[in-house]
Amino acid sequence: MFNKVVILGLGGVGSLVAAMLRDLGADVLGIDLRDDVALDGIRFSTADLNDPATLRSVMSEHDAVVSCLPYQRTLAAAEAAHDVGLHYFDPTEDVATTKDVRRLAETSGYVMIPQNGLAPGFIGILGAAVARRF
Repeated sequence: MFNKVVILGLGGVGSLVAAMLRDLGADVLGIDLRDDVALDGIRFSTADLNDPATLRSVMSEHDAVVSCLPYQRTLAAAEAAHDVGLHYFDPTEDVATTKDVRRLAETSGYVMIPQNGLAPGFIGILGAAVARRF
């Protein structure tokens, strides 16, 4: 499993993903535009997630990123992950954005999985990580 994961967007889905990764023992950093987010055991920071340089900066020194941003911000997050060299996941359902992320994945040395959803999808990825422990 990835040890250091940054979660972009801590709304309902992002908070759930962050908590699940925390419970698996990951070192999680949650990033949001809002400053009123507090999750036990999860480091938190506010940042302008609309700025590509900021996206790259908050991703540095992590193993993976999960973008739980609105679909309009998905491609920018994926491009930043591609530039930094991180594994990338997002639950977006937007078909056009997914095609763009898949094109990025063709030139990435890292896993880039768009449209992984939460359930099924991200739940299955976490389940596989738990199963590998046994």
